[in-house]
Amino acid sequence: MTIAPAGNEIKTADKFPTAWDYGTTSERGQIPIVQPEVLQSFLFPISEILQEKIIFYRTAINNILDKDEKRSRIEMSRNEMTQNNSSSNSNPNPMLVITGPKYITNPIQAKNCAQWISIISGKRSFDVSKNEIQQSEAYDGTISQKEVDCIKEIYTNNESIDTKDLLISMRTNLNKYNLDYNNMSDYDDNNNNNNNNQGQPLITFEIENGIPICRALLCELAQYCPLVGELSDTLTPQYLSDLFCLGIVESSLTESQLHRELASGVSYPVGFHTEVSDDSFSFKVDSALDAIFSSSFPHHFLSITKLGTVSIVGTSGNSDTFVILSLSNVFKEGDNGGVEKDILNVEQLFYKITTKLEQLDKDSTIVPRIMIDIGKLSNSNFDCKYNLLTKIIKDNRISMHLLGVMIDSGENYLMDGYSLIQTGLKTSNATITNPLGINFDFNNLRDKMNNFITTNANSNANNNTNANANGKINGNSSLNTHESFTNANRMIHKLAELSRYRSCGEKK
Repeated sequence: MTIAPAGNEIKTADKFPTAWDYGTTSERGQIPIVQPEVLQSFLFPISEILQEKIIFYRTAINNILDKDEKRSRIEMSRNEMTQNNSSSNSNPNPMLVITGPKYITNPIQAKNCAQWISIISGKRSFDVSKNEIQQSEAYDGTISQKEVDCIKEIYTNNESIDTKDLLISMRTNLNKYNLDYNNMSDYDDNNNNNNNNQGQPLITFEIENGIPICRALLCELAQYCPLVGELSDTLTPQYLSDLFCLGIVESSLTESQLHRELASGVSYPVGFHTEVSDDSFSFKVDSALDAIFSSSFPHHFLSITKLGTVSIVGTSGNSDTFVILSLSNVFKEGDNGGVEKDILNVEQLFYKITTKLEQLDKDSTIVPRIMIDIGKLSNSNFDCKYNLLTKIIKDNRISMHLLGVMIDSGENYLMDGYSLIQTGLKTSNATITNPLGINFDFNNLRDKMNNFITTNANSNANNNTNANANGKINGNSSLNTHESFTNANRMIHKLAELSRYRSCGEKK
């Protein structure tokens, strides 16, 4: 067979470069991924006990949303606010707390975070044990004995939080990029220093480590506490969504119609984040409210089935949605106005949200529900943020719309060279079914999974994430601190006390 291109020159087809592949002429690499059904039902299925636990958590969160809806539809009169505690306690309304790292970058520390949540939720008890193996030098001289004792006390303290006050869940965001978009000079340096002029690719933790490994990690975490997933695309929920009890759409994706369609079809509540700069904060709040209104309607969009085939997915709409407000946008540390000025800003913001939703939803089928993200807590800002939260929760005009609080508890939860040994189990032990016989030790999970699933695949991801897979943390890193973790633990216990004002109007 011959092909006659322009210019009368005759060339045989086998002399042309084989770049044309289904209309694609750009160079790329492709790694096939197993179908969702295979990964969920055969490689890493979850037990019936864990399925029931996840359904229980989803139902509990939905109940919180429903009770908030009933509260917000009723104008609170003075008589209702002064009802006796006995009648109010019959209908408790716990506050939802989302904690954990902003991004998961270390599987071992993530597991320690889930174990910590199970401790303060009263489900398990642990002892802190020092490993017999030689301790890494990562923490030499960087952590005091006082901090070590403080962290040990957190894990061994038997004081748990009543589920009538708080429902605590863990944020499991796997979409941390290996390079910072805000500092692309590092990316340019890699390009310039590489002989092949091909720098390190931009890749998320989820893709770099592989979906099977990420599912194995999430299966492990789901045994300890409810998981909150990030809705970053329309494909990965088919692999991981059965493990989540709550979803979050980050601020940069709130305006995306694809993510609004996705939120309308998931089987759990979804929050739309508004973590942005002051200049665009008001705009992002409006976008989040538009997203809430849009996702409450049925949608049809392209996605994949559990068997991996492309299909048109039809949704019925999701009315269990809420807005996540970043406290940093209404709280100005060191502001002369103090807490009273901040609480006024919050009141105005809550009023704006309720008014906007009333304008969008003429039939009043959507109820404003708001979660406040207080970010990381330091020793310097803890008291200020706590005082502001106290004012918010005790103000019935605001708290009637308050769903809960999000806290970034940092990346580090246990010192290097230590491990947690479970000493007690207060609930049923829900484990994952493991037909592969893989021991879930995250120190060698990557090697085992690569040998089993990607035997013939050559990936550069191993070299880039060995430190994360082995649970090592750079001792010189600014993240090498447990301050955010210890302060998050303090705040959660204080929130349990504050929640009683919101749930039953308790006066102290």
